[in-house]
Amino acid sequence: MLGFSNFMVLAFGSLVLLACCRGFVVPMLSTAISLRMSKNVQGRGFGYQQTANSLGRTIGPLIASWFFAYYAGAPFLFSSVLILLFLAFYLGWVRWSRFYPQEKQTVMICHKRGEGNG
Repeated sequence: MLGFSNFMVLAFGSLVLLACCRGFVVPMLSTAISLRMSKNVQGRGFGYQQTANSLGRTIGPLIASWFFAYYAGAPFLFSSVLILLFLAFYLGWVRWSRFYPQEKQTVMICHKRGEGNG
């Protein structure tokens, strides 16, 4: 919506909507990390989340400006495609987690890293 707005009111409304959605998503991600990870690895999970956020805030504007040089709406189209790809990844992950209960997931991850007890 923001990439195709020719009116200032539509652009401002899009930015307000974006800010409100970000205000909902960030606490939900933190809650999801704290609920899905065991207490001894929650710090690592929050560290990964903060690293991903920092990389996105650093690399995102560089990529967006490169796309903007070709077409003004391209950064918004590119981000829409990324969101759809991550949605597909998430839905695949949810389907995978139904086949492997959380206890098996933790054991599998710990054995890959060499942290398991046996």
